[in-house]
Amino acid sequence: MTQSRDAAMQWQVTCQCGWRTHGTREQVIPAVKGHGKQAHGLEVSDEDVMALAVPAAGG
Repeated sequence: MTQSRDAAMQWQVTCQCGWRTHGTREQVIPAVKGHGKQAHGLEVSDEDVMALAVPAAGG
């Protein structure tokens, strides 16, 4: 996989509370970290976020 393709790959993360986000890695990581802290008081690493991420349909 080329670097440009990897950067454009779309990911999706769905929280146990039902909140969902999708986008590139650079979009998903801060969205999930912000949601985790604001909604649940959790601090998660980039690696934790990507462990929860699945390729988005069409991505």
